[in-house]
Amino acid sequence: MLYFSPRGGPSLVNDKMMITLMELAFQTARNGLFCAAELAHARPKWESWIVVAAKRRAIFTMYLFSSVYNADRLLPNFVADEMRGVYAPGNKALWEAKERETWSREYDRYLLQWEDGILEISELWRSAETGSAERRERIERWVQSADEFGMTLFGVCAHIHGC
Repeated sequence: MLYFSPRGGPSLVNDKMMITLMELAFQTARNGLFCAAELAHARPKWESWIVVAAKRRAIFTMYLFSSVYNADRLLPNFVADEMRGVYAPGNKALWEAKERETWSREYDRYLLQWEDGILEISELWRSAETGSAERRERIERWVQSADEFGMTLFGVCAHIHGC
């Protein structure tokens, strides 16, 4: 990986590269991080969901990378308030579905599982609701079906933000 340079050698990742990454994230998010159907709590087209789910994951990855970069340079990490309201990564079955029919079935189950509203990334951050029975239940429900990326994100959020 480009980030991890040889021990004692100069880092190949610098502030300019991080700014470029942030600009790329901004451009990615610019056209939206949701499908209209998602916002209406309905099943979107498979292709539309793939695009927005991949965009959300790319943005989350940029924030993870930024956290590593900041920690490596002894800089403070921050809560990305601009991500408030963005859905946490979808479950493993959705992300791994290889056919439209399988994905459609899984998405219908997903909607039933989240009738009370899809979990937002900001629910993994410390807030007044942290520790409440309702918040714990929602996070536990999400964790039960999260994929490896979701669990990585959960671990970082729990460590940095104390969900």
